[in-house]
Amino acid sequence: MSEALKKIDGLLKRFELAIMFLAGLSLLGLINLTVLCRYFLKVPTPFDVELAKTFHIWLAFIGASYLVGTNGHPAVEFISSKIAASSNRTVKLLYFSVIYLIMLLFIFLGFITGFRSMPLYAKQVTNYLSLSYAIIYGGGVLGLFLMSIRCLMKITELWGNTK
Repeated sequence: MSEALKKIDGLLKRFELAIMFLAGLSLLGLINLTVLCRYFLKVPTPFDVELAKTFHIWLAFIGASYLVGTNGHPAVEFISSKIAASSNRTVKLLYFSVIYLIMLLFIFLGFITGFRSMPLYAKQVTNYLSLSYAIIYGGGVLGLFLMSIRCLMKITELWGNTK
């Protein structure tokens, strides 16, 4: 991997880990608050669903981007393990290139669809906290964008190591 790709990878990894840590910690705190209010204080928390949905979307999509960057699930594991054990570099190169190109196609289409929907989401707000749906679904759009960058980096890394 080139120096520039290593720097970008490091920045993305730190950003993704920070977002996942904050969203995960917030989700855990929200769950504890909801249990405390519901079972001990006998007070409803009508906003918990809105916040849980937000934290979960951010955690899932940014986490998926992190997994793409760390080769968490880029392909069918059974086939990948068989091909990785093979000594044929061309087969490995073609297989993983096809996997990342297919991922990139679907991820990019999802990103474009989500991005085009943002003006619609910005006008809609949740019932209790009046959170814009652009904030809630923005985590998905950002995660898809980061996954697109990760896939492009993986393809560049694959073809850059063909020597």
